[in-house]
Amino acid sequence: MINFTNSQEFRKSHILFSCYFVFMLDPNKLRVYSQAKELTNSVYAITKKFPVEEKYEIVNQIRRASASIGANIAEGCGRTSRADMRRFFHISLGSLLEVKYFLELSKMLQYLTDEEFTNLYTNANSLSKQLISFIKS
Repeated sequence: MINFTNSQEFRKSHILFSCYFVFMLDPNKLRVYSQAKELTNSVYAITKKFPVEEKYEIVNQIRRASASIGANIAEGCGRTSRADMRRFFHISLGSLLEVKYFLELSKMLQYLTDEEFTNLYTNANSLSKQLISFIKS
């Protein structure tokens, strides 16, 4: 335990603490994080009208995948190295591809109208481009 009555120990611990968190980002300041939350919200809203028998199938899968996008962005922002952060952004991208698959499947099964599918898929594509751009930066 650090004795903070000793100012030299306090300075050492403060420097360590400051250096440790130097790479962390606030996900709420990232546009990609906001878009991920918006996509998740849209997915939850649209899947409320899916057939009851899909509650534990497509609905569960697409909701979990969409929530995973933002969750992994947030977790990546909490990492202390760019490499770790990129790894979580890659995981987010994988979840986004899963969402896109389930959107296509839902359209094929006629659970989504053309307009609903187009809106969600366009948002997913936009988010995909942002994630890829962030990973490459």
